Amino acid sequence: MQGAPSAAEVVARPSNRGAFLVIFAIVAASAVVWVGTGDLLLAIAPVFLVSCVYAMLRAPLEWTGIGLLFLTLVTDDVKANPAEGRWEGPLFPLGRILFENLNNVTGVEALRFGGIDVVLFVLLGVVLARRGLGETTRAEGYVPTPAPLRTWALLMLACVVVLWAWGLLHGGDFKSSLWQTRTLLWCGPICFLFFKTLRGPRDHGALAVAIVVAALVKFAIGLYFYEIVCRPLNHRPTYVNTHNDTVLYAVAVMLVGANALYNRGARSIVVAACCLPPLAMAIFINNRRLAFVSVAACLVVLYLLLPRGRLKKRILAVAGAGVPLLAAYVAIGRSATYGIFGPAAKIWSLMSGEDRSMGTRDIENYNLINTLKPFPTPIIGQGFGHEYNEISKADSIKEFFSLYKYIAHNSVLWQWTLGGLVGFTVMWMLFALGVFFAARAFNAATRPTDRVAAITCLAVIVAHEIQEWGDMGSQNWLGVFLFGAAMAVAGKLAVSVGAWER
Repeated sequence: MQGAPSAAEVVARPSNRGAFLVIFAIVAASAVVWVGTGDLLLAIAPVFLVSCVYAMLRAPLEWTGIGLLFLTLVTDDVKANPAEGRWEGPLFPLGRILFENLNNVTGVEALRFGGIDVVLFVLLGVVLARRGLGETTRAEGYVPTPAPLRTWALLMLACVVVLWAWGLLHGGDFKSSLWQTRTLLWCGPICFLFFKTLRGPRDHGALAVAIVVAALVKFAIGLYFYEIVCRPLNHRPTYVNTHNDTVLYAVAVMLVGANALYNRGARSIVVAACCLPPLAMAIFINNRRLAFVSVAACLVVLYLLLPRGRLKKRILAVAGAGVPLLAAYVAIGRSATYGIFGPAAKIWSLMSGEDRSMGTRDIENYNLINTLKPFPTPIIGQGFGHEYNEISKADSIKEFFSLYKYIAHNSVLWQWTLGGLVGFTVMWMLFALGVFFAARAFNAATRPTDRVAAITCLAVIVAHEIQEWGDMGSQNWLGVFLFGAAMAVAGKLAVSVGAWER
């Protein structure tokens, strides 16, 4: 006789009985709420939350991870003021549920956290439970993650907790420390440990599609705002999505470009021809200087990874010939505001330092460096819950960002003040390990798709680090999720191509 199914088999093959009736009842109830109150956000909130829980319990873990990544990439963080705060796009209600405190959405004062915190907390519990039953490691094509990545993710988690306690013990503000530590806790430790559920190279295609489609959806929404909303008002927006989308656009450009360069098939070339123009236009209309810097830095990485040969020499020759043209372009367009010379003005402002925004960032950096100087701060840092010392004052932004002295724009220097030499090293070791494993995987890879995956991981790290230096990258949910996924992909890729032992 056949024995009773084990607990793992029950989890792996859950019953569909009653599921569709429950979903239908929830959707019907939401429709009634919408008709009765007219509040679409209140009506879709139960559907969204129940759908997330259902997917987390039923879907394969790798698909849950890819779906969550796509959701965070395609949805705007409403606190980042998308579309200059002038227009609410089609995904704005979902962005409120995910990234705004739920007490502002529901009116329940006790819910002083975001929907994304709830989703991640529940999802982490589901992952741990299903991993305990062996479901992940039994998945077809599953590749383990190198031990150093797992170890340093846990060390980073411990480091943030210790610095949190250290800061509070000598007078840190608890409420402000919650905002400081929120994304740092999710970043390396929890997001990475969650994305360890990805199987390996089998999931790279789906991940690539999620990144590129999310970038194109963001572009379509931004273009609608630029052309349909702003143009009739004779208004040129300073940006159309958010500052955070800089990382997404740069990574998508590198992914599509590297795929065309290394695969060189008709399909990859057609994809590049269809995707690169809208992605370039997305960077242009979103109008962020860091986007140009990120793409340029990623192209340098791509060039350095090319094998020695005629292609590399030709690229170097073309780049050398283009330097005088680039200099002329910047010189002619340095005073432009919009149009074809808009990027030239951005490049000039970066090089000259004449831009007012650049001046205020220099002042902030000066203040952060002076906060770091007193002993023992350079060694162990001041911990969380403390402001940086504002020795030199720039333009005041307190009226719309009251925590500006608790969360600096330059996340790199800011984390130095929090952790000192020891804490910063522990918190940033995952960046170094990510580069290490991605580079080893690239050198050992024989398939073009594996090389594209390695390059994309490096592009994520480079773009995210630039965002950390220039614009509060450590508080960027989009970058946090991309970084966590890139660490997992880099580690598993190194194992799958033989660059690291299983």
